Amino acid sequence: MRLEKLLKTISVESITGNANIDIFGISCDSRKVGKNYLFVCIDGFKTDGHLYIKDAVNRGAIALVVGKNRRLKPATTNKNITIVKVQDMRLALGKISAEFYGNPSKKIKVIGITGTNGKTTSAFLIESILKKARLNPGVIGTIVYKIGKNEIAATNTTPESLEIQKIFSEMLRNNCDCAVMEISSHALELNRVASTEFDVAIFTNLTQDHLDFHKSMNEYLNAKTKLFKLLNLSSKKSKVAILNLDDSHSKYIQKFVKTKILTYGINPKADIFADNIKLDICGTSFNAGTPAGEILINLKLKGLHNIYNALCAISVGIFYEIPLSIIKQGIESVHSVSGRFEMINVGNNINAVVDYAHTPDALEKTLKAISQFKPKRIITLFGCGGERDKLKRPIMGKIASVLSDFVVLTSDNPRSEDPKKIILEVARGIKKIKKKNYTIVVDREKAIRKILNYAKSGDVILFAGKGHENYQILKDKTIPFSDKEIIKKWKKSQLMK
Repeated sequence: MRLEKLLKTISVESITGNANIDIFGISCDSRKVGKNYLFVCIDGFKTDGHLYIKDAVNRGAIALVVGKNRRLKPATTNKNITIVKVQDMRLALGKISAEFYGNPSKKIKVIGITGTNGKTTSAFLIESILKKARLNPGVIGTIVYKIGKNEIAATNTTPESLEIQKIFSEMLRNNCDCAVMEISSHALELNRVASTEFDVAIFTNLTQDHLDFHKSMNEYLNAKTKLFKLLNLSSKKSKVAILNLDDSHSKYIQKFVKTKILTYGINPKADIFADNIKLDICGTSFNAGTPAGEILINLKLKGLHNIYNALCAISVGIFYEIPLSIIKQGIESVHSVSGRFEMINVGNNINAVVDYAHTPDALEKTLKAISQFKPKRIITLFGCGGERDKLKRPIMGKIASVLSDFVVLTSDNPRSEDPKKIILEVARGIKKIKKKNYTIVVDREKAIRKILNYAKSGDVILFAGKGHENYQILKDKTIPFSDKEIIKKWKKSQLMK
């Protein structure tokens, strides 16, 4: 595609060189640059794309998109390289990428989900409903990217804009007619989805998280509202905003919505609501009231929070006028979601729950859901990630101590931080309430084995924080690590005794 055509979609400060050239590919990673590529110099969290211009040129880049105030050293480029200066690098990357791949989101139904918790489970439930309705959905989310029959392990909840547009184009090639997409606040703030045309925008909830990035809850909330502003701008003819009526932040978001709105919640004033709720260790049942009538849902997923996820998914089905019987089939056919309240019977009448809960709200909801099973004891193992919101650490320690009989504090993904220091910050929240029902085991594998050996008949053990993850990030390396696999190996070893 001609560079000049790509540039028509963005605000250009200046162009040096020839814009009438063919671009064969786009990259914001110099290592992935090929012959006749356009290299977009993104400022990342840990490095700056402008530092890799020479490498990109050596690999075949013939044009560069750089910041408007950047002065490039002559040694990094040459007179045959076209240099485009722009004010907003990330916005430019998104628009250029959408144009290069033929604006694929205009040709597919796009359902975007944002919120602190519930995005992944809601996405899987929505996908299941769409499949039962004989649609062919793709998925972009925390656990996996699904493109037709292909599945790719996710690297980010919401990938960079270039990758998003590429995935949409691949979905079209694989005959997908809709896409279900988890959208993080980071992605919204960094314009990763600014060039995506949405049909549906969903808000699940907002609780404390990511304050290392957003600095305040108001900034965090304003980042979430950007999805609904994008929905307003979308060229799609039929659009809807779906809001959790039981979350007070929905009122603020609603001020920015200029499309149709559907609400959901336990609140009977919601458009889609739940009543006659029954919760137990085998699952959850409730009646869902909708504008199309009422249906009984026997949900395999456990806990009150999963009722909200189911109502969210039902709302999408209602918007697309999918029959209630099909919606019911879709919801009820989801037996589990990897690392989301995933139960494992480890023997001797002891149940393990593996859950991704890594925020105060998610941890509290998960522990309260477990308490509804009336176990003999609740034992909790968790840690907090390094280089992430530090304010939530003591809060989560307090929640775990109050709602558990015993707590093992351990490592999560410490990254560059000292894992022992992270754990001590978590422990501060327990010490403030003067409870002593915890111990510290820094090594997570040793902690898992210790807690499994400690548990007795009738106990439920919560392994919180890592959920589906099959790795652990330690300083400058990432090692294979899975809570589930360690639990299963321990169980196997017990059976062999």
